[in-house]
Amino acid sequence: MIKKQLVISPRRILCANSINSRRDRICFQAQSARRFSLLCFPSYLNTAPYNHVFYNFFRQVLLLLAALLIITSPVNAGNRPLRVVMDDNYPPFIFRAADGALQGILVDEWHLWQEKTGVPVQLDAMDWAEAQRRMDAGEYDVIDTLFMTPSRLQKYDFSPPHTRIEVPIFFRAEIKGISGISSLNGFPVAAKSGGATTQMLREAGISPVMEYPSYESIVQAAASGKVSVFVVDRPPAMFFLHKYAIADNFHQTEPFTVGKFHRAVHKGDTKTLDMVNKGFEQISQQEKQAIMRHWQGEEIPFAPLSRVLLMAFGVITLTALFLLAWTITLRRTVQSKVRELSTSESRLRALFFAIPDMVFRLDNNLKFLDYHAPESEKLAVPPDSLIGRTIHEILPPEVAAKAAAAQQSILRDNSSVQFEYDLILPDGSHHWFSARMCPGGEGEVVATVRDITERKRAEDALDEERQRLANIIKGTNVGTWEWNVQTGETAFNERWAEIIGYTLEELSPVSIETWMKHAHPDFLKTGGELLERHFRGELDYYEFEAPMRHKNGEWVWILDRGQVVEWMADGNPLRMSGTHQDITARKLVETELLAAKQAAEAANRAKSEFLANMSHEIRTPMTVILGYSELLEYTDLSDEQQEYNSEIYTSGNNLLTLINDILDLSKIEAEKLDITLESFSLRNCITELIPTQKLHIINKGLTHSIDIPVEVPDALVGDPMRIKQVLLNLLSNAIKFTEKGTIKIDVSLIEHSGSNVLLDIAVQDTGIGIPAEKKAYIFEPFTQVDSTTTRRYGGTGLGLTISRRLAELMGGRLHVESQEEGGSTFVLRLPLAVAVRHIATEQQPEKTPLLRDGPPLMILLAEDTPTNFHYTTALLKKMGHEVAVVENGRAALEAINSDIFDLVLMDIQMPVMGGDKALCILRQREEKSGKHLPVIALTANALKGDSEKYLQMGFDGYLSKPATIKELAHEMIRVMNKNCTTHLSNKLI
Repeated sequence: MIKKQLVISPRRILCANSINSRRDRICFQAQSARRFSLLCFPSYLNTAPYNHVFYNFFRQVLLLLAALLIITSPVNAGNRPLRVVMDDNYPPFIFRAADGALQGILVDEWHLWQEKTGVPVQLDAMDWAEAQRRMDAGEYDVIDTLFMTPSRLQKYDFSPPHTRIEVPIFFRAEIKGISGISSLNGFPVAAKSGGATTQMLREAGISPVMEYPSYESIVQAAASGKVSVFVVDRPPAMFFLHKYAIADNFHQTEPFTVGKFHRAVHKGDTKTLDMVNKGFEQISQQEKQAIMRHWQGEEIPFAPLSRVLLMAFGVITLTALFLLAWTITLRRTVQSKVRELSTSESRLRALFFAIPDMVFRLDNNLKFLDYHAPESEKLAVPPDSLIGRTIHEILPPEVAAKAAAAQQSILRDNSSVQFEYDLILPDGSHHWFSARMCPGGEGEVVATVRDITERKRAEDALDEERQRLANIIKGTNVGTWEWNVQTGETAFNERWAEIIGYTLEELSPVSIETWMKHAHPDFLKTGGELLERHFRGELDYYEFEAPMRHKNGEWVWILDRGQVVEWMADGNPLRMSGTHQDITARKLVETELLAAKQAAEAANRAKSEFLANMSHEIRTPMTVILGYSELLEYTDLSDEQQEYNSEIYTSGNNLLTLINDILDLSKIEAEKLDITLESFSLRNCITELIPTQKLHIINKGLTHSIDIPVEVPDALVGDPMRIKQVLLNLLSNAIKFTEKGTIKIDVSLIEHSGSNVLLDIAVQDTGIGIPAEKKAYIFEPFTQVDSTTTRRYGGTGLGLTISRRLAELMGGRLHVESQEEGGSTFVLRLPLAVAVRHIATEQQPEKTPLLRDGPPLMILLAEDTPTNFHYTTALLKKMGHEVAVVENGRAALEAINSDIFDLVLMDIQMPVMGGDKALCILRQREEKSGKHLPVIALTANALKGDSEKYLQMGFDGYLSKPATIKELAHEMIRVMNKNCTTHLSNKLI
């Protein structure tokens, strides 16, 4: 039975140094000879039954033969080596053996390329991200094992693809449902950092993507259970899955993508790319397949002993031939190498003098032997006094000590040392330098010195800026944070932790989970929504207020502000920065202010309720007082009784005016008094004031006049009721405080711009006037010129206060011009719009007589106050109608069932059942029966909006107590004309 052995030899391509390419090439090819010897003499020959001495003898002969071949072969020493870089952990294409040597398919292919082209190759392999970075920095000519992507096409020129690489999705066997890229959402996916696959995953919207530095680190994480899903190239994945014995634990999908390995050069370097491509074209398909078979594990059978002996004989013969060739060509080779070394030295010297840095050669005593200084003014001493002196004689002691310490380190470790120092140059300028010292051979040291003054200045400026920023942050007393949105990594400053009672050390390790752990859970959703809006570009900044749990268990309020400062290529946020500010004190103040506001609102509601109740309670008896006073006017009274009754009626109306003034002032202060805009006639509005005050004007023997120039537009838009209220108050005051003379109302057009006008309406009198020192007080509530004014002229001191505030609500103002004993002029300035249509002059309704001819109405009166229903019953009977009285809403509904009533007058606030509820039940009944009984709300509720409220509830009419006889008669006529037949409405007439 023939035994078989899998041959896998460690391979490594040595760098060809530009100074001695011959020596390095010999090493490179000697390495090749070693591989050849292993192929010809497998290691099993070193074991029984084969002789150990025999095996070593033939192996040494083979190595000698290879060395002779190399010596006699042509060497391209004058060429700079081709610098190639690639990933160092991509088996079986390239990876490291146990001793650190590079091996794999690509190592053998590049070795063969070097043999075909004669161009030395410097092959380096390292972490993939580092390899790309150093390639971009210009440290290498060629980068291998590279996928072609749009971004890479911007900076590289690519060779044709040389290897097809499948990239499947690997996942644990127990995970179900993963079939492609669309099924990865919700799974953390591992990928190699810097690879094209990582970028593709992010472009596909997969998140989170966990980056690892190498394929082996990903599989190690999978073996430890940290990774369940990963997307990597199939060859290295399978290699490491088998290496860690977990291949059976993972399944794989069809390839997520298929990539092709290229070799690439810097953009525009077509010469190098052509050289690389042509070199690989010289490698035959059979040679490539042989390399692939070797590294993919093809088995090689053991050779019999006869074959080994035959091979040994061939080696001896070849050795003799090589010795002969060496004798012939040695002289020619030596001469060629001397010429090449001379050329190389010239090139090296030219390169040396092209370096902008200063270079010094020193002996083992640190004495200057030679130097190169493009800018001699930067030397510490004049150039002619440098050679032959030591650094201790030239440089300051602290700098010399650094150099001496570097020399000791170089001699001990045979490695380079770098340090920085500063000098005061002979011209007095201060400069910073960076020195790099390395071995120069035979105890010498070579030092390269670069002027880094500008860099130091920039660093100092940056440090100052950082310190300034740190001082600002410290002065604002805010915490700062940075957040990697993709990985969750965060960085906080000490103040951030201090706000919630911790130190950073106590919170470490910190992440976004640290914030979420301490934030109030009820606020996390809102914060997340604000973040998403910022990520989508709807908000320029993220700003959020939330409580966080303090170390002592209390909640502190935080103002969290931030902004995305770095975005990914696919438009997703990468990094955010922001601040945390402790706003607990502000929140406490806001809470106190809110409590105070709520208390004020409660007090205002209580005041409004008090005023409403007061109005209701006063209006209820006023209904009786004014009503009976009116009824007495229709009886035969003596002159003395007539005078008494007139005083009663006047005093009652004065009390009613006071109530209305207080309610108006309350509504103004509560900002609940609305201005209603409508078209009106300015002349009607003013002239209608005179009849209301004409009797007072005549009784005092005064004259009056109204002057409205023709240029003043008559049809305007405003609130005529409030304008009348202000002017009536001013006119009433003018009459009240004038004993003789004239009352004037003058209108002036101040400005007319387009469809807007500015008017002054002045009410002028010749009365007692106002002292200058009192003008500022007359518009204050309950204030008059002096206490005797109230006693002499009456009034509450609210009229002017209400008038000024009404003027301001209408966008105008009210001011006074007056002199004591010289009369007063009150000017109302108003901005008004010009109406688009003419306003017809309103006709004053004729006075309605108390009694009318015609059939009487059957009226149901629902009223719980005896004095009110006695008065109302008497009034209605005087009008010729029949009246039935009930004391609550339930009794009213029972009475309505008799179906004998034409009209209901319903009080609202009654015991057992209120009038509003009774109406609701009545209207529900009527929806079934199809009937409709007119109902008028007769109530002491007289606040703004009450009329509209009751009409919307289903009442046909509304009267506020106390209602005059005329108001009651007109409302009854209006309601009955609207709801009843013509025959029935004639009962009222």
